[in-house]
Amino acid sequence: MGDLYWKVTHARTDGTEADRARLVELRERQRDEYGKLRHCVWIVSLEGPETVADAADVLRHATTPPYRALEAMIEGDPSAADRFEACRDPFWQSVISFAAAAREVLGQT
Repeated sequence: MGDLYWKVTHARTDGTEADRARLVELRERQRDEYGKLRHCVWIVSLEGPETVADAADVLRHATTPPYRALEAMIEGDPSAADRFEACRDPFWQSVISFAAAAREVLGQT
């Protein structure tokens, strides 16, 4: 997901159809990656301790604002690219928090 977020940042549109098509492609790839992420979160929720499951769920929810901003970019909303950029740090913080929770639990076993 993070790699796709970087690609969206670099694919900001100037309103051309080619730019829009690239954003649509990235949205489709993002949707596919979200499916994988959701599956992993489900497994962590079933098998992991509550602290890690909660962090995984926060990570999953952190993907919603960037997805909505990407949708708005595709629709031509001029403020959407800035909203997308504003979503990146909270997403990365959720990744860091999830990794820290997982490391902590793994260190206890």
